[in-house]
Parts: sequence; structure tokens; C-alpha cells
Amino acid sequence: MRKLIALIEKTGQANRLRQIYHRVIQPAKILKMDMDDQVAQFWVPNQKLQTDIAFFTEAVQLRNFLGLVRPGDVVWDIGANQGVYSMFAGQKVSTAGQVYCFEPERRLRRILKVNRFVNKLGNRMTIVPLALGSITGKALLYESAVTAGTHSLVKRFDRYRSKEEPVQIDIFRADDLLQQSHVAAPSAIKIDVEGAEYDVCDGLRGLMANAPPRLLFLEVHPTLLGNFGRSIEDLRSLLTDYGYQIADSGSRGTEHYWTATRNGK
Repeated sequence: MRKLIALIEKTGQANRLRQIYHRVIQPAKILKMDMDDQVAQFWVPNQKLQTDIAFFTEAVQLRNFLGLVRPGDVVWDIGANQGVYSMFAGQKVSTAGQVYCFEPERRLRRILKVNRFVNKLGNRMTIVPLALGSITGKALLYESAVTAGTHSLVKRFDRYRSKEEPVQIDIFRADDLLQQSHVAAPSAIKIDVEGAEYDVCDGLRGLMANAPPRLLFLEVHPTLLGNFGRSIEDLRSLLTDYGYQIADSGSRGTEHYWTATRNGK
């Protein structure tokens, strides 16, 4: 599938072949999601992913985030998963903007590539095959035995229990990545990393000192932060030290959503 998509994008016939793809190859595995005046499409190769899209439970939070994304923004989607936030943000940023999907899990990256294709986002969206955190090097990713949305850098024993064998992945401090790659600095960041929120933000210190993003939108996991030796108070203090004002954007189960902006921007 990945090679096929890459070949199609090089032919210049993507629109015509995309229609054939929908009509002939996998018409039953593409689900549409409406968000106000936007529509995004998602490839769902198994029942779990189909359920995640069909019963998406973050509509309010997604709407709040999209309301703050501007044309021309560079958006980092850290913990992109299937790319729900990314696919809609890719439309909002327009051709002048860019979305970077950070996703260390191989199967989810495959899905992201298909979703980028069916949503016609092309070069506007870049898939980055690594995790962000407080170190640069290698890390272990514990894949969830329950749902792809709850993979973790720390083994979980709760209802979203981890599989026994982790996989090794690349991890970067964001500051190091910006120095060593062609990834553009963000103007807006969405973070959903199952308890590693503090570590991701800690890796942004250089960026915060030189070109702080206008917007941080975080899914905060108070209990899971403890797996990384941090607390919700630690995270709040770090963001405040960076100069952000934090607004509560609602909750979902045990998770909280924060919108962090600087000087009301």
C-alpha cells in the first residue's frame, strides 16, 4: 500500500486514480467525519479503528483546537495516531501552512499515509517517524493491547494494558530535531502522548526561548504523568514559566484538555 501511494503521487494522476481507489479498491473501508464546514476521510483497515472513527469522542476538543488554527500555521501533531486532528488541521492551514504528524508506531504511520492521500493533503503534510520527549536517542514503545490510541513509553497495567514486548523507537528532544532536520518550527502544537506531556514540553526549552509557538493544545493525563515521575502541577508550572496562560478546555473521563497561549494571542 505504501509503495502504491508513493507511486500514485508521482504520476500526476492522483485525482483520477483516487476516484478509482474509492470506487474499486476499498470503498467499504473509508469513513467520513464532519466537523462544522469541514469533512475528512479516514481509512479503517480493522474493526477497532473503525470504531474509533465512527464513535469519535473528542469532537468538542477538536472543534476548540481547529477554531484556533490559522491559515499559514505550522502545526505539530505530537502523538498523531490515525491523524484526526492532522487531517482537519491540514485543511485549516491552507496551502501556505504545513502539518507535521509525529507518530513512532509503524502501523499507524501506514494509516497516516493513506489518510493523507485520501484527503488530498500531499506535500502539505509530513509524517515524522519518531517520538518527542526530554531526551534524544532510543526509547521503548509499549503498544496497547486494547487500542492504538493508548500506546505508551512506559508499560501500562491499567485497563489499557500494554503488550508484553515493547518495540524500540527513535526519540528526540524537539530542540535537537530542529537543529538536525528540515522540520519547520511550529506556530501551533497539539500534544497527546499518554502521560509524557511534561517530557515533550521539557524538550521545547530552546524553542521557547527563541520562537515560542502561539498555541499549545494538550490532552493532559494526571494519573499517567505519575508514570513519568511528574504531576499535573509540574506541567502547569513549566508552561507558566514558558510564559503561557492556561485555559481549561474541558475534560473527557480522566483526561483534561488545556489551551495554552501567550499574551492572549
